[in-house]
Amino acid sequence: MRVLVTGASRGIGLELVRQYAEAGHDVIAACRDAPRAVDLAAVASPYSTVQVKHLDVTSQASVGTLARELDNQRLDILYNNAGDYGRSSGRLDDVDVDDWMRMFRVNTVGPLQVTRALLPALRRGTNSKVIGLSSIKASTARNRLGGSYQYRSTKAGLNAILRSLAVDLRGFGIAVYALSPG
Repeated sequence: MRVLVTGASRGIGLELVRQYAEAGHDVIAACRDAPRAVDLAAVASPYSTVQVKHLDVTSQASVGTLARELDNQRLDILYNNAGDYGRSSGRLDDVDVDDWMRMFRVNTVGPLQVTRALLPALRRGTNSKVIGLSSIKASTARNRLGGSYQYRSTKAGLNAILRSLAVDLRGFGIAVYALSPG
């Protein structure tokens, strides 16, 4: 199986790389700053099946470069894990619009951009899956605390995109999932 994980340099992404590599799968670990991703390099180094690639999910050029590098290859699982919680506290009196727009580019638009660019590789895969790392904070029904305006809205937007992808990719036999790690 071949797995690509975005946001692979720390946290959940790093652990996904570790677990898939330990299980013997081919892993493409994509992150914004591969040369400075020391923890990722340490996880990847014992495994010849792990490739570390540069990927900035907010850059069409970066996404396009990765797609070209994977030209004619297969991809069985795409984890859209790259995410950004933002710099502000999330309180109503601390909403930073510029930060919010950057978060939308990472959390919402980035996964769509990456999935669209890697669709040819996913179509070549076996029982391919697209997974988006969402959050319970994206749920409007379960929001009892308020706040977190920026993060909640970007992850709710991700859920809407994942739902549309599920419909659009069904004909290719590609399943789409929204997962909340919490």
